[in-house]
Amino acid sequence: MIRIRAQELQKLKEDTAYISAIRYDKVRVQTSPDGSGISKAVEDSVSLQLEIEKRIQRLTKKRHDIITQIEGMENPNYIELLKLKYIDDERFEAIACSMGYSYGRIVHMHGEALQAFGRKYLGQ
Repeated sequence: MIRIRAQELQKLKEDTAYISAIRYDKVRVQTSPDGSGISKAVEDSVSLQLEIEKRIQRLTKKRHDIITQIEGMENPNYIELLKLKYIDDERFEAIACSMGYSYGRIVHMHGEALQAFGRKYLGQ
């Protein structure tokens, strides 16, 4: 969602750059009371930027909480495996090489680690 909102923000900024300039040589009889134009675009841009920042803060806190939970597990192999998988976003093949186990053993250990995590934090 952050990536999507960032793309929306970029598009809004690009659109804002193309809003027509004020012409002082023509008399304007009617103004736009609904807030359209550059002020509305800037307001939308600021609002979207704040939303993105809030989402990033929530995700950063959630990530920190998950790391703390993983580090709170008893088995050091589970801690290493879960950190490599869910924090560093490593593939099982790379984790197997890194930890010195076979691919099959890592997949099995991953299941064990998730079960242990569930028992410890989710009451499963």
